[in-house]
Amino acid sequence: MSAAADFDPIAEASKRPRARLTGAVYMLYFLTAVLAAFLESRAPVPSIAVNLVATAFYVALTVLFYDLFKPVSMRLSLLAAIVASSDALFWRWASFISSRRTARSSSSGSIAC
Repeated sequence: MSAAADFDPIAEASKRPRARLTGAVYMLYFLTAVLAAFLESRAPVPSIAVNLVATAFYVALTVLFYDLFKPVSMRLSLLAAIVASSDALFWRWASFISSRRTARSSSSGSIAC
């Protein structure tokens, strides 16, 4: 059987919207992560909310990438999804703890005695 016989244009066309959605979610994740990094030094409390939104986008992105790359290698795609999810949760947790400490120190430092 030749490679041309294996090509299914309908299956290829159905993957395009999912790939575009993955790109759009990737862009949203990037924008919210940059906004969270910008806000972290200026306003720690809103940066926590933006960090949570960025984490939600990253988890959605991980699921979309898993689904997109599953036909190539399901095991490798699953391993990448597990590593990416644990990485996202670890770094967001660390960022959340850091933001809380910054918020506490900035609010306690503004009290005049």
